[in-house]
Amino acid sequence: MLSSKAFISYDILCDWVPNLREAEKSTVENYIDSASRKVNDYLGFCVTRETYTEVFDVSREITLRKGDVKEITTVKYDPDRVWGEDTLLVSGEDYYTLTGDNHVKFLISLCYYQDSVEVVYDAGVYPLHYVSGTQPLTPIDGQVWKDLSNMVYMRYTSSAWVEIAEDLVIDPLLINAVVETILYYKTRIFTGAVGAKSSQGNGNLSYYQQMELTLPLNVLEMLEGRKYVL
Repeated sequence: MLSSKAFISYDILCDWVPNLREAEKSTVENYIDSASRKVNDYLGFCVTRETYTEVFDVSREITLRKGDVKEITTVKYDPDRVWGEDTLLVSGEDYYTLTGDNHVKFLISLCYYQDSVEVVYDAGVYPLHYVSGTQPLTPIDGQVWKDLSNMVYMRYTSSAWVEIAEDLVIDPLLINAVVETILYYKTRIFTGAVGAKSSQGNGNLSYYQQMELTLPLNVLEMLEGRKYVL
């Protein structure tokens, strides 16, 4: 089963590389996970959408530690660090942030205390699960579908499909980076030859090592300039 950090689904990869269906699905999904993880590590931020909670000292401006911030859920100020509802600050009155920016700027003066500001926010984008002119027959909560009939992105939530903005879905360039990485290793995936031998025991490959990939040169060149610097 794919992890939440995988950029694409098994079906989408197999649309790009049809003969991968000849390999075991679980094996292919592990390589999707590994390639996605390697791209994440190279870029220096988590690509797929997650919720983060971070605590900061008081300052006129704080910098969130993750890139590609999509939404700030709450900002709280509490020297006692209890984080009750009465510590909630109001966006536009107490602080502001620009869409997509990872800085929170305060409009009010706060007494200085260490670790007294808590920010909860969402960063990253949704992975892509399905591309077709017709909707999936058995949708899963959180699934993202690119509707080719109307050229829009839809996300399944609360038993309904809801249209979402394109910038909330993973960049096609990053999908291509995963596909190109797996294409590079395709022959070795079929022969089970990916991975470095363990330095301990009898030299057999561990399960994790078998699934570890190195990004090929063409993918590194593709990703150049996309790395995140805090």
